Amino acid sequence: MDNVDVTEKSEIPKYRWVILAVSCLGTFSGFLAMNSFASIAPFLIEGGVWSVADLGLWSGITTVFCTLFLMPSGILADKYGRKIITGFGLIIWVIASIIFPISPVLKLLSRALMGIGYAMLWVAPSALLVSWFSRKPSEIPAAIGTLVGFWMLGGAVTMVLPVYLFFLGGGLAGGEFYTFMIMGVIVLVIAIVFWVFGKEKPTSSIGG
Repeated sequence: MDNVDVTEKSEIPKYRWVILAVSCLGTFSGFLAMNSFASIAPFLIEGGVWSVADLGLWSGITTVFCTLFLMPSGILADKYGRKIITGFGLIIWVIASIIFPISPVLKLLSRALMGIGYAMLWVAPSALLVSWFSRKPSEIPAAIGTLVGFWMLGGAVTMVLPVYLFFLGGGLAGGEFYTFMIMGVIVLVIAIVFWVFGKEKPTSSIGG
């Protein structure tokens, strides 16, 4: 079931806090995966594996595709459901993380997918929270603020975890592959958690 029944005695669904929690987990993991390349880039550039031009190109591709897909992501979320588009964005990030270290061509595809996933996970979870917190509008700004805060938290953790994984995986000898595979697994686990506990919207005989 993608909806949760809301009775007249419980017009403001308590399940909204679960929705907030899993949405925050999703955005946190996605931001972590999307920016992992930036934190290990200095080591790979110094080792001659990557170049500064590569880094600029990949960042630019992500930005362009995110910009192009922001509005379509909102349209898709309204048409097919906020839960579905959030989950789809997470799966896109799983695929993008796994294919990134395989080849130079797939790096370009990966960063394009990251931009698309970024757009989906910027728009759809926010809309999902509005659906769930609409019966108490005064809480919507705090819910959205918390969601954005987890984006930032993901960015902060990006400065530490990928570097640790990079050296755990052998540094220049294999750390890139190891880091992105683990990032993909992390996002996949959280995507499953989101899909199990995420619900599209509350329903009620009084207008939900």
